[in-house]
Amino acid sequence: MRITFCRLRPVESVNELSAATRRREGTTVLEKAAWTAAEARLAVAGELLPVDTSRPPAPAVAAVLDPAPALEASKAGWAGWRLTVVHTGPREMVVEALARTGATFLRTGRSRVAEAADLASLPGLRVSVSVFVDSVQEAVAAVAAGAGDLLLRDWDGEQLGALREALRPHRLLERSALPPFLELDRVRQQLDGEAFTAYLHQVDGSGLVRPRTAWAPGKDLPPPVPPERLSAAWSDTAWVAAPAPAEPLGVAGPEVAAILERSLDGIPPTRVELERLFEADGDEVDAIAWVADRLRARTVGERVTYVVNRNINYTNMCYFRCGFCAFSKGPRSLNLRGEPYLMDVPEIVARAEEAWQRGATEVCLQGGIHPQFTGDFYVGVVEGIKARLPDMHIHGFTPLEVWQGAETSGVTVRDFLLRLREAGLGSLPGTAAEILDDDVRSHLCPDKIRTAQWSEVMLTAHELGLRATATIMFGHI
Repeated sequence: MRITFCRLRPVESVNELSAATRRREGTTVLEKAAWTAAEARLAVAGELLPVDTSRPPAPAVAAVLDPAPALEASKAGWAGWRLTVVHTGPREMVVEALARTGATFLRTGRSRVAEAADLASLPGLRVSVSVFVDSVQEAVAAVAAGAGDLLLRDWDGEQLGALREALRPHRLLERSALPPFLELDRVRQQLDGEAFTAYLHQVDGSGLVRPRTAWAPGKDLPPPVPPERLSAAWSDTAWVAAPAPAEPLGVAGPEVAAILERSLDGIPPTRVELERLFEADGDEVDAIAWVADRLRARTVGERVTYVVNRNINYTNMCYFRCGFCAFSKGPRSLNLRGEPYLMDVPEIVARAEEAWQRGATEVCLQGGIHPQFTGDFYVGVVEGIKARLPDMHIHGFTPLEVWQGAETSGVTVRDFLLRLREAGLGSLPGTAAEILDDDVRSHLCPDKIRTAQWSEVMLTAHELGLRATATIMFGHI
């Protein structure tokens, strides 16, 4: 069972200093009545999310409301995942508010958790009982009575570690002002740009709050991974200093353990199960790594192979507009990120020869999509390298480049791949995939090839005997 918790702070006023202080303490949410637009801007500038406790004004990200105001907020267009209904007034009024708003949380007092849990168990309701707790003992009692969401004030990492251990085998997950596992586009449609950015800065791809560390992908810092574990989900001494369990499947939880046990029996995970594994955290990460290591040993033993490779990026000029790219340059007249370059075929061949002389047996060829490129350029590069280095393996051209090469040559993808194969292409890199979901791609790389086009290139390449890699990009949006 999942138990969520939120580290929030009720406040009466907000200023720049108090917002920064609360964020350093680990708080993610500030609660107060009647937020002004100025106060909300101060909160989100400090990467905190404002929650209103009296009415649902536009500046707030979410609201905690009595039944009648919650119904008004729902009629005004607020999604249920932005609403918490307060457990107050006649039972029938609370039930109506929950049923008609689709609120995610029902906030109650510690003495009324069991009563709220009984109410939340009504068919048709999908609501978690939410309650403030001030100690591990109170939290355990609340969960035993039916609470599924814990509200924490001023808890440090050691207290959270004690709570995690006390609630086993429940899975303890930190949320922000919003529930986890929301579709990102739903959040984008309801929040303004500044609040949406603050939300993204708090959470990972599942909508769970990320560990509070200075490290992030791309930063010149060592990952904060404990010496005996692979997961940095927690910061308490018991987690950081202790070794991972000798039998990680025993603490991974029944859902993940079942997937991993089937994997050990040779049954690959389904798509839904793979999505669940991508949501893993804490003990689950160590369990997945433990199983993966055994599958590796079973498949290849202790032998590690490698290839000496040179990556040749023949141009950093590109007419596509991928929001994440720090590589491509526009025309010099646009002053986009410095000096553009374009290698001709002789220079590419010379770099391949230099790599061969230094022991490389493979070159990887990929670059920006230069506005003057046609399919002839790509074929010419392969032919040039093979003419001088017939034994060099060429791992080249993303599906985007293949698609563009076929299009500019006026031939099918199959015919262009055949031409590349005959010229000497050995395999394809799987970049330009990023995330093969077109709703994501519409924000991430709006003018790039879509999932079906990427797949058409790769499936055709495989049919023609060209092997390929595939990539997935983490940390986007």
